[in-house]
Amino acid sequence: MELGVPLLVKQSRWRSVSRLQPMRLWFTSARLSKFKTRQTWMEMQLDLLIWMQQPVAKLTSATQAPPNQPGTNFDSA
Repeated sequence: MELGVPLLVKQSRWRSVSRLQPMRLWFTSARLSKFKTRQTWMEMQLDLLIWMQQPVAKLTSATQAPPNQPGTNFDSA
């Protein structure tokens, strides 16, 4: 009879643990999702900071000036 009592205790403990498992999985999933969101947000902020630190490409005079058209080239006059 003594062998049966621990087995009943283990079964009742298993039932209580098995009832909590879906809730624990949900909370773990929610925390993991929140972590992924934070990580993505931090990566986006870091990308923005890196982009802002890069020097701005200066436009050359060739890219700024429109193509020469008759009557608009004031440098040759």
